[in-house]
Amino acid sequence: MSENGDPPANKARDAFDRAIGLMQEGEFDLAVAAFSEAVDHDDTLADAYYNRGVAYAQLGRLDDAIAEFDAMVERDMQSFEVYFSRALVYQQKNEFESAVADYTEAIARNPDSIEAYLNRGFLHDRQEKLGEAVADFTKVLDLDPRNIIAAINRGIALMNNGELEKAIDDFTAAAHLDPENPDAYANRATIYMRAGAYKEAIADYTEAIGRCGADPNLYYMRGSARRRDGQIDEAVEDFTEAVRLSEAAILGHVDRGLEYATNKDLDKALGAFSAALRLNPQSAAVYTYRGLVYAAQRKFDEAIADHNKAIDLAPETPDPYTARAGVWRAKGEDVKAAQDYARAEELKAKISQPQGE
Repeated sequence: MSENGDPPANKARDAFDRAIGLMQEGEFDLAVAAFSEAVDHDDTLADAYYNRGVAYAQLGRLDDAIAEFDAMVERDMQSFEVYFSRALVYQQKNEFESAVADYTEAIARNPDSIEAYLNRGFLHDRQEKLGEAVADFTKVLDLDPRNIIAAINRGIALMNNGELEKAIDDFTAAAHLDPENPDAYANRATIYMRAGAYKEAIADYTEAIGRCGADPNLYYMRGSARRRDGQIDEAVEDFTEAVRLSEAAILGHVDRGLEYATNKDLDKALGAFSAALRLNPQSAAVYTYRGLVYAAQRKFDEAIADHNKAIDLAPETPDPYTARAGVWRAKGEDVKAAQDYARAEELKAKISQPQGE
């Protein structure tokens, strides 16, 4: 019994329940503290350790999350969830070998986990271990024959492995499973392009465009197929549309990112700004916006990297310096923060000076 008469197990459960509520509200810092309180009262409460690791991951404290899951493994608190969650964190850290090893451990504990096979398959594909990727996606299709993600990704792995007929079979099957999915048509068109079957490629790119509309890459690829097929005027039309859509898409991603950031939906904001940068990797403003989102997620190294890139691209613009100064201050590096604030003010003063006749 504790000093106030409550059994420690009850106090641990109360703290744990409070922590779960905080997780649901997105208050991950407070949740970590509450989970710590729970294990202080009951150091056998595996769910508290596990969820504290998940909270660390949500905060971007990936090393702390790994350490939490490591400690659970060392204490024989081994489960599918622990290995799967640690694999996800390793994946975020681009430590693919460790992630694959943990997905394998997770699968050993739950051989019917579609998500574990899918994720391991994605990593095998990233590592160019195409045979292993095909095997994982095949296992998913054994478990769920209508899994279109596995069908398309097995087709991609087969295509990259030079097994083009099998890949076409997978993309055709995916199109039958979901006739409105543009990826099945677009990937099959890629194989037709490689084979020089330009009319078939044009037909499939047209099907894909009809299903997803404003994708500049699809217009560009169809334009390439039309050019090689001798349809020059049509090719020019497609290339023109690709350029128009690219410019509109960049603005759309940026505007959406700003709205998400305003509403504190930081993961979606990050995705939108990253999408904009894929279309235009030379935008200092978008690197600054994304850096601010990283900073809000307390991913300070990523934030500094983005602000550095923005400064490289636009060294006479004050905003990246101001943003980077805020990150330095959050990291406790006050001297660097002061230097950046001073540089930002210098540039602002320079901009405000009247220009000579």
